[in-house]
Amino acid sequence: MLNRLVGLCVLVLLVSTLGSAASWPDIPESDRKLVEVPGSPNSAAVVLFREGRVFLSEDSRSSFLEVYTRIKILTQEGVDYGSISISSSDYMRVKNLEGRTHLPGGKIVVLPKDATFKKEYSDYYGSSVVSCALPEVVEGAIVEYRYRTYFDSIFFPRMWYFQAEIPTLVSTVAFEIPHNIAFAPLVYKTLPNVEFKEEFRETVSGGRLTYSAMNLPPVPDEPSRFPFRDLAYRAMLLPTSRRGSDGMKISLFDTWKNTVDVVWGYRDWGYGHFFGDTGSAKKQAKAVASGTASEVAPKVFRWVRDEIDTEPFGNVWVGETSADDVVKDRKGDLTEKALLLHVMLKAVHIDSELVWVNPKNRSRVEQNIPNPEQFSRVIVVAHVNGKQVWLDPTDRTLSFGKLKPSMQGVPCLIVEKKKQEWSVTPHLPAEGSTREAVLDLGIDGDGRVTGAGRLNLTGNHAWLRLEWKDSEAAINEAWTEWVEDSYENFDITEVVVTESIENQLVTVSWKMSQRDDDVIADEVVLFPAEPLSVGSNPYTLAPNQRWTPLQLSFADVDRVVLNLSWPEGWVLDGEPALGKFSNDAGALATSMEINEAERRVSLTRELTISKMEFIGSGPYGNLRDLYIAALENDAEELIVVAE
Repeated sequence: MLNRLVGLCVLVLLVSTLGSAASWPDIPESDRKLVEVPGSPNSAAVVLFREGRVFLSEDSRSSFLEVYTRIKILTQEGVDYGSISISSSDYMRVKNLEGRTHLPGGKIVVLPKDATFKKEYSDYYGSSVVSCALPEVVEGAIVEYRYRTYFDSIFFPRMWYFQAEIPTLVSTVAFEIPHNIAFAPLVYKTLPNVEFKEEFRETVSGGRLTYSAMNLPPVPDEPSRFPFRDLAYRAMLLPTSRRGSDGMKISLFDTWKNTVDVVWGYRDWGYGHFFGDTGSAKKQAKAVASGTASEVAPKVFRWVRDEIDTEPFGNVWVGETSADDVVKDRKGDLTEKALLLHVMLKAVHIDSELVWVNPKNRSRVEQNIPNPEQFSRVIVVAHVNGKQVWLDPTDRTLSFGKLKPSMQGVPCLIVEKKKQEWSVTPHLPAEGSTREAVLDLGIDGDGRVTGAGRLNLTGNHAWLRLEWKDSEAAINEAWTEWVEDSYENFDITEVVVTESIENQLVTVSWKMSQRDDDVIADEVVLFPAEPLSVGSNPYTLAPNQRWTPLQLSFADVDRVVLNLSWPEGWVLDGEPALGKFSNDAGALATSMEINEAERRVSLTRELTISKMEFIGSGPYGNLRDLYIAALENDAEELIVVAE
């Protein structure tokens, strides 16, 4: 049967029969009586039925996706599932959103036509969110809604997700396939023992392929889990070829070479068009660039990064925009800025290549599936003095040669018209992303602790806090609050924040003095791991209870150095236990140097997380054990008393 299917079609999202526009499906009595989901007794809500239909026209225009969803609200917390938000744009246009609520007593409340809101957040691609709150949703109610999404191209294959964040009893999708498009069906069966059905039948226009899955548990909402789209039971159809008007076969997404060819396009569309109109871009590159290659490349990068406003949209596609359009308009989406940087580097004789990449917090890339929609970003790798320099010009807090944490250490495809090559983006080791707090404190004759603190952030930690807020005043206020929360028994003054985007560095310094009410004349108690102490273990599930693999944003080091001095007549009241622990997840190390003659101590605590992914109970258990050790260590006190 699959051989027959691979002569048919498609693309995009999903879903099966919805009935006429005027009628709604009947709701079974079993749905009305349901009060608890077998296997998920604490669920706030349940998807009773989700159905979709993808209709693809032969010329790929006037295609649409229909979706119908029915949800039972089981608890008061589940009322939120009566709110709907759907992304819409010029390319995927949401229309005809309808809904209604079935109250427990039998009353039906219809969503008023004026209760649907369309909130535009950019006019670049007509991007918006269509949303509504279904009326009078209460515990025990059933809500149902339906809508259509229209699209005009088969070049954007999408996944149908059988699972949700809540249990799903039935989820079904039907793809209606024209004769002239071939496709490869892909089903990701991430769960064992799921009742799954597949049916294909020929139709007058081509064929209809239906997938159905029953009794699916929710994708667990566990801390730092892999992305939903990697974990959910799902299916899609990848268009591999189509027949042209002359009957000749046109290859689509059957190999990576052909996939790149499709995206590259022609002189009037795609990369071919973008690179065909570059006069102004090249002129601008030569105007800003002077000096050696090591000096020229950063100048061109910074110009694209800072002078071209970033529209926060993109994938690997570019339509009818050219390089000169972006320069003229002084704005471009994520892909357009990368392509412009590529053009301008070549104009000043810096070799570079385009790179398709996908942030790891979005989904993993399957190298054997030539689907361009696996990638959501395009970046540039430049060759400067014999070295590869990876460049993302879309974020003004990223310096030359730096990538966001989500795009570090992930598979990527280097693409040229005649060459495709797999690689892996570089990533910072743990020591490259540090938070280091240094405290220089002293005890005076009254038992008051005073002194100064400094926090240095480097690498990915710095990137997370560069231009953290909208203004310098707001940044200073936020950091002041952070320090005050870390030292509740101290007055915090003279907070100074310095930032360097080009060095990826943030430094916060402050003065601190123990409050009068917290001063004890003959005793001082400090927690040496503050302000970076582990206050709680985020990984409370036992290894045999955790279902999802775990992903951290990046590997890192937290280091605290406490230098404390005291007056004559005071002494250390014993020594805190010095925690030492290590496993494959990382290490905890605490050390202390005491100078009794000078009445001072220096205590250093360092926590290293050396990995980013923890797949399976063993690696997850190692990370959990490391946090348990850190939690115990950071509760240790350093006590100094007057004799």
